[in-house]
Amino acid sequence: MSDNVVTDAMGRKLTVRKLSVLDQVRLLRAIGGGQSSNEPYVNIVTMAASVKQIDDFPIPEITNERQIDFAIGKIGDEGFAALMVDMNKRVAEVMAAAEAANATAEVVPADPLAPSA
Repeated sequence: MSDNVVTDAMGRKLTVRKLSVLDQVRLLRAIGGGQSSNEPYVNIVTMAASVKQIDDFPIPEITNERQIDFAIGKIGDEGFAALMVDMNKRVAEVMAAAEAANATAEVVPADPLAPSA
């Protein structure tokens, strides 16, 4: 999958990548057991981990709490706002595609004589 570039309100270009399952597992290890059940925190850290570069400045892979703080600090409020806008746009596109697929799908009526589950 190719990277996505998002521009924030400060004009910075954030290069974003989709995290693989392995990336997500490593990220949960970096977050640690104490925080891994804190869903808002995990969501923010996951967004931060998806940013691999801001303009020409590479963001290192997150492997510990110090790197989590570093990435979140570099991305900042404007960067996270741009990431959320982009994420919402992508979700809307996926939902529209799913709705279009459902609208054109053939509806098979249920067999009224079939036993119920």
